[in-house]
Amino acid sequence: MKQHQITLASKAEDLHILATELEGFCHRIGLPDAILFKLNLVLDELVTNAINYGFSGRSDGVIKIYLKQLDDVLSVHIQDNGAPFDPMQIPPPDLESDLDERQIGGLGLHFVREIMSQIHYQQIDGENHLTMNMNTAL
Repeated sequence: MKQHQITLASKAEDLHILATELEGFCHRIGLPDAILFKLNLVLDELVTNAINYGFSGRSDGVIKIYLKQLDDVLSVHIQDNGAPFDPMQIPPPDLESDLDERQIGGLGLHFVREIMSQIHYQQIDGENHLTMNMNTAL
């Protein structure tokens, strides 16, 4: 099993650390750039949402990301001490209406649902825990 942990402060300036750490991890364990792209898209969306909404601009929060690769499954666990928020409770976006009739937002979480599987949220001891799996077989 190959694993990696990333710890970020709840500030947008730390998103470059996330991208750099993901790239290093994926290259170290031999995951293709297509997987790296999808993983970065998902985690950038979720971490950005945590920073903007869960911490409401506070930069004193902590976001921890745990990555574990076992065979063709990459397990991702995100833990933060921001406001409680289950992203899976957000309804899917309206993809059928004309663009000017659609509500703004929700597309990022749509991509998370499309890319990841077995998404599970829990709040434990005042912290958000989001666990997801990604199939890494091409």
